[in-house]
Amino acid sequence: MDDDGPPRSAGDNDGAYPNGGLAMDRTGVLYGTTSGGGKDGLGTVFKLTPTDHGWEESVIQTFRQLDGSNCFGGCLPMAGLTFGTGGTLYGTTGGGGKFGGGVGFSLTPSVSGEWSEQVLYHFKREVGDGQVPNSRLVVGESGALYGTTKSGGDKPDMNGFGTVFKLVPTPTGWREVVLHCFTGIRRWRKADRNIDTRRFRKRAWHDRRWRKERCVQRRYSIQDRCRGHVRKLIRGRLLGPSQIRER
Repeated sequence: MDDDGPPRSAGDNDGAYPNGGLAMDRTGVLYGTTSGGGKDGLGTVFKLTPTDHGWEESVIQTFRQLDGSNCFGGCLPMAGLTFGTGGTLYGTTGGGGKFGGGVGFSLTPSVSGEWSEQVLYHFKREVGDGQVPNSRLVVGESGALYGTTKSGGDKPDMNGFGTVFKLVPTPTGWREVVLHCFTGIRRWRKADRNIDTRRFRKRAWHDRRWRKERCVQRRYSIQDRCRGHVRKLIRGRLLGPSQIRER
């Protein structure tokens, strides 16, 4: 098998801008995502199969905008894929869904080779919920999925600083559990009030005074140099170069 042969493209349905890395199954087939390309330019899921003539690409999922302004099936994936049990692929999209905050999805292969998408969770634009998932999912022992979001959390006035979440399968569907909300700033704890800040203020005052004295010294040094050059220039004009050398 020649691995250096040119890959065969998927045609007009081909993706663009791959990101998030690759996943490989037991037979050596590679799977990945693109954040652009496809029929609507909203991203794809592709696979690369090694053959005797190189690698052959095929698109197994194209994210479409078929339901108005929102892509209920998700769009613009920002991360790679993760294998689950039975060859199921798990992934996320940074946009689309019922609320526009992205989705978590699965792709299940059939006997005929076709892949079917199932949306597991629609990320909401609510306080405390994550938005725009941007990491590869991690499958836990209990079947739960772990990942991160680029925004969302408990800072709605700042659009949030992101979360770490867990998707848990339940009899009625998948449920999100936010494990951590990033704040982006250090919280002022009660214990911090007892810190004596006088020594910090005193040091800052000394630093400002030292910088001011350095600026004054430098200014006078520059003035002295200028006066010296002026004296030499005047002496040269009054006495002449020859008399200056003699002295």
